[in-house]
Amino acid sequence: MIIMNMKKKIELKNNKYVLSIAFADYKKAKSGMPKVVLSHQEMFNKKGISYIYIYALKKTIKSDNSFLFFRFGVIIDGEYSCVLNVKELVRLIDKLKQKSVECIGVHIHHLLYMRLKDVFGVVDAMDNLPIYVFLHDYYLCCTNYTLLKNASFFCGKGGLNTNHCSDCRYYSQSIKMQSILHKYLAKYGDRIKYVSPSYITSSIYSDFHPEAEGKVLVIPHQVPVGHNMDNMDIVDENSLLTIGFLGFPAKHKGWESFYKLSQRYKGKYRFVIFNSLEKEYDGIEHVNVSVSSQHPNAMTDALKEKKVDVSVLWAQTPETYSYTCMEAYAANTFIITCKGSGNIEHFVNKEKNGLVLNNDNELFSLFSDEKDVKKLVNEYRKASLGGPVEWKDNDAVCDLIADKKLTESSERVYIEYARQDVLSCVVECIYKAWLNN
Repeated sequence: MIIMNMKKKIELKNNKYVLSIAFADYKKAKSGMPKVVLSHQEMFNKKGISYIYIYALKKTIKSDNSFLFFRFGVIIDGEYSCVLNVKELVRLIDKLKQKSVECIGVHIHHLLYMRLKDVFGVVDAMDNLPIYVFLHDYYLCCTNYTLLKNASFFCGKGGLNTNHCSDCRYYSQSIKMQSILHKYLAKYGDRIKYVSPSYITSSIYSDFHPEAEGKVLVIPHQVPVGHNMDNMDIVDENSLLTIGFLGFPAKHKGWESFYKLSQRYKGKYRFVIFNSLEKEYDGIEHVNVSVSSQHPNAMTDALKEKKVDVSVLWAQTPETYSYTCMEAYAANTFIITCKGSGNIEHFVNKEKNGLVLNNDNELFSLFSDEKDVKKLVNEYRKASLGGPVEWKDNDAVCDLIADKKLTESSERVYIEYARQDVLSCVVECIYKAWLNN
């Protein structure tokens, strides 16, 4: 039986807060963006700042932009709070103001699957606060956020234009969406700054949107701490090299090339894939790994435990950051990547911890002789100081609001009000029941 409570009690741990917006429930989702949001919530809470996060709960008809209904799920300081429609959310923001609870910034993490008029209806209620738009992928450049033309190959720089994009199946929808998105964003003028985790992402975004030039801040998600010498044994000539693929087997992550490599050289190397999927792969050992706030180093620990020698990070689109690259580096694996892999290519060239190849033919050719691969691994391990002991979440993101006083507060804030939207209550009950299953 569903019991609906129209009255709602809202609790914040502090009397200042950040309003954060994206499409996914970061406590459940597994990709890089939710991982970043979780780290932000924890860092701001440590600084004495509450974190109100709103995300999409909706039902669409036929397309992602045709909504039967749209509501906001609300997570406050890491705890599920309630489900609200846009008017209720604006009313909550107003009640917080009346209680002298200060919002010190708006963070837009992702607008995919969102009803934009509702999102920006909330942002409009935030007075003249600074707005930070985080570039987790290329959705603000094209609806195909990987920038793979016809889901096949990287389309390159140059922005959306008829000559370059007219033969791509994403073009017509992208032109419409970009027009709508940037109509909303443009009205905030100098209040907006963009936050990129790497210089390559900043460069690509500015190429699509020259108006953002000078407004993009580069803040990597993590900073390295110390050095470790684990998994640094020299590989002897009789040992079988272990070759790893990290994460979900998606085309844009280079899975097709890795799978071909494993089938071509089956028995010549030991191939291992690391992810949380319950799936078997022909000729490839599977290791179940789930990174979480309780186990942030799970991937690195698994790579070390399985003594992975080489990580093949063969991204077919420019990675904006790549947690897997940082995990592979911390596990002291030799990284093989390709040109155009974005921050992976940049990182490998900078740290000298791997090899950047041009294409699949070079990849297959390199692995044809395991002695050559062993030589690369051993030369790297002899010269390396070791990857970091750990990667620490980069709290420089908190400096975005450095003009505000970040002193820890134990002053909790409680607000009670009666909701009027029955559908919000129904969606909340159903969603919480789903979470508990």
